[in-house]
Amino acid sequence: MNNTNPLQKKWVVLIAALIMLFFSLKDFDFSELEKFSFKDMLPIILITAFIFLLKTSIFSVILLSIKKLWSKLSKKNE
Repeated sequence: MNNTNPLQKKWVVLIAALIMLFFSLKDFDFSELEKFSFKDMLPIILITAFIFLLKTSIFSVILLSIKKLWSKLSKKNE
């Protein structure tokens, strides 16, 4: 792993993660997932969406928009 190209390191990590995922899900019964309701999966969905927004910098845009909207609304009230 003495390679200085970070893209190749990411591929090695991705392949290792896929191999570990394969072995951990080899005996998993996917019919068990049918028992979960939307309420049970909501925290996982929210955390995944938050991480995606944070990684893509969309979260920053959303926060800046809220800040701008808040400043406009507070100026109207004065």
